[in-house]
Amino acid sequence: MSTALVEDVATEALVRVGGSVLLRPHRPDDLPALTRIWQDPRLMKYIAMPTMTRREAVEAFGRLLDSEKYIGPSYRFAIVRRADDAVVGTFGFELERFSSGYSHSMVTHPDTWGTGVAHEAYHLLLAFGFEELGVHRIWTACAVENERASRLIMSVGFTSFGVIRHYYQKNGEWTDCTAFNYLVDEWKTHQKTCAKTSTPLTGASGQKW
Repeated sequence: MSTALVEDVATEALVRVGGSVLLRPHRPDDLPALTRIWQDPRLMKYIAMPTMTRREAVEAFGRLLDSEKYIGPSYRFAIVRRADDAVVGTFGFELERFSSGYSHSMVTHPDTWGTGVAHEAYHLLLAFGFEELGVHRIWTACAVENERASRLIMSVGFTSFGVIRHYYQKNGEWTDCTAFNYLVDEWKTHQKTCAKTSTPLTGASGQKW
């Protein structure tokens, strides 16, 4: 089997399809969408990377494509709105030691806020980690003051377990982050509960993210 065909098959296996969004590996034509995200100070405020110039975004995107081998241990997904096939965000996932996975750097475009896109994308990523990769634990972290992200993370089932002081440095300042984790047994219980009650993929209060 040719290398190109192997990559095509592997890429197809990584696509996760939901009701309104799907996750897939990034493609070269995703550059304009990611450039808009990486150049927007509002969206980059709570991301460890700095806001980028267009040239920096092009260089970063080139490195991202070069690093994608479709077989782990690092994965980078485009969040795609199925209605118009638009790339509306990006998401990272990394395999770690001791059957652990780390989800990180989720950013979605402001025009999706309040529509449920981020919540569904997170649900798809959790399914990928727990069901496809078979990890026992997934964890994540967000800046303590990023209340919107904290609400999203809690709404999909994570539990807060403390604060990581000075987790990352940006623009010469250290950022404290709230840490969250999710165990596979909790995921299975959540899935069974949703199946029995036909609970939609929204937050506990019914709010969409």
